[in-house]
Amino acid sequence: MFSMHRFALSIALLALPAASSAAARDATPLPKGDCASPAPMTDLRHCDFTGAMLMGADLHGANLEGVKFSKARMNGCDLTGAKLAKANLRWANLEGCKLGRASLAGADMLHVKLTSVQADKADFTGAFMFGAILSRARGENAVFRGAHLRDVEIDEARLPGADFSRTMMFRGFIMGSDLKGADFSAANLTGLSIEESDLTGAKFGKANMAGVNLVDTKLGHADFTGANLENATLDGCETKGARGLPASLAKK
Repeated sequence: MFSMHRFALSIALLALPAASSAAARDATPLPKGDCASPAPMTDLRHCDFTGAMLMGADLHGANLEGVKFSKARMNGCDLTGAKLAKANLRWANLEGCKLGRASLAGADMLHVKLTSVQADKADFTGAFMFGAILSRARGENAVFRGAHLRDVEIDEARLPGADFSRTMMFRGFIMGSDLKGADFSAANLTGLSIEESDLTGAKFGKANMAGVNLVDTKLGHADFTGANLENATLDGCETKGARGLPASLAKK
């Protein structure tokens, strides 16, 4: 027994240097970047990219918190793991960009174009995304918690497991999209239109779904417990195993 304890302790001690090195790397400040020639893994918080032409730019891991990108053209850029909290991306074009694990918490993304982005585990918590376009977006487990998504367009997107809890999605639409297991808990979905999409196992607990229009959508095992479904309509939807649906809406 004593030798086994010594063996386990030795393994733990061997792991310490690697863990310490990783922590040290995370704590190491990024070098100050050149605004005229922005590069990945640099600190670019002092830059202003308003209206900039940054197509295909590689800015992965860069610190861009609070930076202005209003009306910038960034098609095909790489922002993997980048920090963009509270950045100004109003009317920016990020079509085809890589946003995996990027942090955009609190960013101003009014009418931002996110067509065909790759955004697995990206964080849009509390972002202002009025009129954002997420057509063909890919974002497994992306987080939109508390984001303002009024008039959002989600068309042919794949966002399984995405967190839309407490979002404001008034008058938006979702069409032909995969949102299996997505969380819409306590979200304001008033007037939202969802058509030909897969929301199997989605969570709508305590969501405001007044006037929601659901057409030809998979809702099997979805949870509507406590949701406001006043004037909501379901047409041609699969509801087997769904919970919390009024008998007048549930498929027999």
